[in-house]
Amino acid sequence: MRKKGIKHRVVIHNEIQAAADLLKKKQLVAFPTETVYGLGAIIWEEEAVGQIFSVKGRPPDNPLIAHIGNLDEVHLLAKNIPPVFWKLVDRFFPGPLSIVLPKKKSVPYIATGGLDSVAIRMPSNLIAQQLIRACGAPLVAPSANLSGKPSPVTAEQVADDFGEKIAYILDGGKVDYGIESTVISLCSTQGPSLLRPGNITKEEIEAVMGTSLGSPQKEAPPASPGMKYRHYAPCGKVFFFETTEELKQHLLKNPKINRLILGDPLPLNAKTLYLSLRQADKQMCEEICVYINQATRCDQALMNRLSRIILD
Repeated sequence: MRKKGIKHRVVIHNEIQAAADLLKKKQLVAFPTETVYGLGAIIWEEEAVGQIFSVKGRPPDNPLIAHIGNLDEVHLLAKNIPPVFWKLVDRFFPGPLSIVLPKKKSVPYIATGGLDSVAIRMPSNLIAQQLIRACGAPLVAPSANLSGKPSPVTAEQVADDFGEKIAYILDGGKVDYGIESTVISLCSTQGPSLLRPGNITKEEIEAVMGTSLGSPQKEAPPASPGMKYRHYAPCGKVFFFETTEELKQHLLKNPKINRLILGDPLPLNAKTLYLSLRQADKQMCEEICVYINQATRCDQALMNRLSRIILD
């Protein structure tokens, strides 16, 4: 059921322009990307960017990703761009890959979590592309959810979290991938590193670069979303099980509890994870039981998201 007062829109050119006009007035607009729905603000509008943090309840040191509509905008955001960046762009832009580069002074620190770097990506979703181009400027757009909750994959889920707290929701239907972008950094003197796994795999990126991706330095501040705080968590308590026997014994202890079981008998995958966790909240499940089989363990992006759910 659609919530009263929420502007769910069939996306046509005029609707996108209306959303862009609101963004230019420092309002917040939610829109679909191929990964998850994003909560957007023009990157140069520091007041609007600050609203993203306050509306989401997002810690101020959690950096945002700049979404661009054309490659010329890279030069507005970043400096000291290495040649390997353009090799990756040729292969993966537009698409679900974010690349961290040294930022230009003009990029507000509020958008980068106080860091001297900025994460850049070009979404492949047509609505996102049209919106960014209509704004004539890059948009910062973290997932359009309350901080810590599962990321939204439909416009209705955005409305569930924010109601009328944001100006506009562009409804593009269910997203394609259902999991956030892969993030790599090209800033370190120690070489490229993988900050957050996603749909584009480490192996695919390494094949293009011709070199290995390392791990981020432990002492360095997080340069990407999803590295420091608890994320993607449903309201119910989450339990992980590595064998079906462990799961069976747990279920026998309290068979009548309202729960959701993931991974048994149906396989668990990254595309449906957030949908399942959101459904658990709608059903007011007291617990979510996740069976992690060998296929799940081999899915780096999926295991990364599962690990963030229980992070203290």
